[in-house]
Amino acid sequence: MQIDKEKVVNVYKPGGWVDLEIFRGNYFNFGYWEASVLKKNKFNISDRIVSSQNLYRQTVNHLNICSSDRILDIGCGHGVGAAFVSERYKPAYIDAIDITPTQILAAQNLLRSSDMPASNMINFTNCDICSTTPFHNETFDKIYSVEAVSYTHLRAHETEADL
Repeated sequence: MQIDKEKVVNVYKPGGWVDLEIFRGNYFNFGYWEASVLKKNKFNISDRIVSSQNLYRQTVNHLNICSSDRILDIGCGHGVGAAFVSERYKPAYIDAIDITPTQILAAQNLLRSSDMPASNMINFTNCDICSTTPFHNETFDKIYSVEAVSYTHLRAHETEADL
């Protein structure tokens, strides 16, 4: 598996997607939209944030997170998803990683500026999951990623066991 780092950095640099109105609220996923909201034909930032949180719920509910779990969030962006997961599911700890240094800096700044009770339970690290990471084998009980896989290039011969 490979990641096109330049492509990812270009998407998240100032003037890229992060500055589009649709991504206000610091979530950079496309969301999981309820039919009732879609029927409105006009969305606000609150609708956007709820749709993004819905996508996290749809993804993370399947993990059956316990209070003793150590979690890895791959492609954490500004960290609001990790913060949401920490607040809602209350794992012991979340390591959140992103390949883009500016995203990690933004995540660290947002976390520092928040009064979120779980803020000491999240660590943000700049690294590429497809190369060497600072983590040892069997560090995590659960792993999730919301849309970051769209930046990877899986080779035809790779299987789940290879990842």
